[in-house]
Amino acid sequence: SLFYRSLVAGFSIPKIVAVLTQTQYLAPPAPADKVRERLFDTGGFMVLAMIETCQDQSSDKKECLPASSLRPGSNGWSAALRVRHLHARVRRSILSQSASSMRETKIAWDKAKLGVPINQEDMAG
Repeated sequence: SLFYRSLVAGFSIPKIVAVLTQTQYLAPPAPADKVRERLFDTGGFMVLAMIETCQDQSSDKKECLPASSLRPGSNGWSAALRVRHLHARVRRSILSQSASSMRETKIAWDKAKLGVPINQEDMAG
């Protein structure tokens, strides 16, 4: 559900569409290979975030820790940090672009209307 909620349903939310349009990563004129790469990136993150770490307690018993993939030092935790860093870079890039530096297909980010791009509240759903 994370995959569909974060990507497919996101296209119905104007603020998210504005970010996608601004970055041109999942919206036209993004080439199909870049869109596919983004979808695979999201799928890979989901796998890393959802894998449980199990520890052998004895030869016949394993203990699986809840949310272990998101604990500090785990692969899911490291992936989450990379995603947060990527979102921070995109947010900074969008906010730092002035109208004069926009490409023909982009317009300056309207912070009064759209708020901060990729903010944590929007991402939480």
